[in-house]
Amino acid sequence: MGKVKAIGALPHVLDVRLNAPLCHVVVVWVDGCLSTDTSSALVERVGQQLTRALVVVLDLGHLRSVDEHAIATVRRLQVQAHAAGVELHLATERAEVRGALEAAGLHRSRPIGATAASVIALLPREQLEPTVPAGLPLDAVEVARWRRDVLVGPGRRPSPVS
Repeated sequence: MGKVKAIGALPHVLDVRLNAPLCHVVVVWVDGCLSTDTSSALVERVGQQLTRALVVVLDLGHLRSVDEHAIATVRRLQVQAHAAGVELHLATERAEVRGALEAAGLHRSRPIGATAASVIALLPREQLEPTVPAGLPLDAVEVARWRRDVLVGPGRRPSPVS
């Protein structure tokens, strides 16, 4: 990977915001520099969503620098999402960021969307609002497992992340 690609930013500043536009979908919006000093905040915020959502969209459209550490952090998040049975989608309109992510192979499990909205628009309808059939006496944990089975298939996991 090698060189740091600075895209005009103040070092060590990262703003992470969440939005849940749909019941089972969370968008994590990132603005600033993803570095050794700031990556723990992103890993923590995304990690919290892996227990709450079935789909997480990581919007890197305002990421101002892409280096080896940023790539490693995004790769780590992909592995964590896969282990949790959650789909992690990446989105960015910035050619520099997209190029760095693709050069690192982070587009292999799922294509990188231009925006979070474009990623969500392409999700299958049943993935957006899976519902539990009426009359099933289930607790919250059983409901979550049932919904994951609906999306992924009973006893199946999403394809592995490279």
